[in-house]
Amino acid sequence: MRPPIAFLAFAHAVLGGAVVALALVSLKADARAASLHDELRQAEVQGNAALETERTRREQETLSQADVMRQKSAELQYLCEALLAAETREEETARRLEREGIRLGARKRREADESRREDALEATIRACETELERMRKVAAETPAITDPRPGESDEDCYKRLMRAGVALYRTGKKQEGADLVEAALRMKVDDKAVLNVRDELWKTLQDMLMDNSIRRPGHSWGK
Repeated sequence: MRPPIAFLAFAHAVLGGAVVALALVSLKADARAASLHDELRQAEVQGNAALETERTRREQETLSQADVMRQKSAELQYLCEALLAAETREEETARRLEREGIRLGARKRREADESRREDALEATIRACETELERMRKVAAETPAITDPRPGESDEDCYKRLMRAGVALYRTGKKQEGADLVEAALRMKVDDKAVLNVRDELWKTLQDMLMDNSIRRPGHSWGK
């Protein structure tokens, strides 16, 4: 038995509506899926952008920190170099001061030595001047050897000079001895004194006459 046409039409209409509804639902689902896909894409893009931004920020922070570290390292290196230079200058200054101290000490020692030598020389000069003055006073106060001594007669002075002159001549001091003998011969004394000395000193007096140390006296010696 065939179904009625109205039922078929109704069924066809229901099926058509169902198909349309399914199509609409499918379209809506596709649209929703596309929308979700777009949202996911957008979220992914935004996430990637955020990640990129964060990465960039972190890289910049890292670079900034690296720059800071490099700057601090440079500052530290500069400070170390400055400290090393200061220590070097301090050592050089210490060595220079030490050298100057050594030179100054040596110069002071030389000056002290020179001052001591000058003082010693001045003291020696003063001592020599004092001794010279004393010797002058002694010489001024001491009578000459040719002068008669207190209480000494001319004959005794004659004998003393003759004996002293002969003694000097015998020791090799011929000129000094001859001077004393000449001084005695210039004296005017008694012939007896002359003869006494002649007999005592005749050999040496003859030698003095022979080598012309003395001149022959104007009076006779009796020989």
